[in-house]
Amino acid sequence: MRSDEYQAFSLSCGVRRLIDIRSPTAIAISQTLSPLEHLTHIHVILNGETGELEANLPRLKLDFLLRKHGRFLKSKQFRGMVVREYQSFGSFTGLVNKLVLQKVEGSSRSVIVPYGSISFSPDVNHVRVMINTDSAKHVRYHSYQIDDQLGRLVDNGSLTSRLFRLYLHAAPAHCLADHLTRRLGTEEALYGLASATTRSFMELEPLDVELLGMLARLTPQRKYYLDHLQAMQQVEWGGLSPLSQHCDFQKQVTSILDQAKSFQMF
Repeated sequence: MRSDEYQAFSLSCGVRRLIDIRSPTAIAISQTLSPLEHLTHIHVILNGETGELEANLPRLKLDFLLRKHGRFLKSKQFRGMVVREYQSFGSFTGLVNKLVLQKVEGSSRSVIVPYGSISFSPDVNHVRVMINTDSAKHVRYHSYQIDDQLGRLVDNGSLTSRLFRLYLHAAPAHCLADHLTRRLGTEEALYGLASATTRSFMELEPLDVELLGMLARLTPQRKYYLDHLQAMQQVEWGGLSPLSQHCDFQKQVTSILDQAKSFQMF
């Protein structure tokens, strides 16, 4: 702990000094990384020798570096990639918590999305989707490669990563097709649930079951009057737009769960 000529205290270790989160520097960096983490959980460190700024996100185990006189935050975990200045990439429209990275040399891009409690709120032209990670000690995240040539988001191959991606396609679905996938968000999600890649598993993890339940709830609830008749019904759309909800979500999820039960003997 040191104090300068203005009697302001700072925490330092050798040439490295922790930047006050109330300073303009820390606020500017936190605004760039705010889709992933809150200001109070970001550690900004100045290297007195090199003039470099390090931004550490300990809950996500992610680190970024801003070189002296540099313009972009460089990722340490994703080699050769920096935080892209323009964050839109033609999909996940309405999702607040996402960070797009781009290769320093080339046009390859990836998007990082934290995993947490998902909530929705109506916006002007679409649904606003927010992921809350405030109460978590450690935050998981999923990274998806943006494939412009084939118009898709490539997950890491795990079922959890895939189901989370499909849910994020469906939840903020709009009446217009995504620029990336050329499909509606609901179409992309249903296509993914029915694909052989999604059905290639031997056992469902608890997180997979949770995500399947979230996808199943995208089917609107129907109550008939009278119970033994289906002539009149009341539809409960929930908090999402009707464009995000489809009857086939429940059918596809039920089919996947039935498949998982049939594999229990192995």
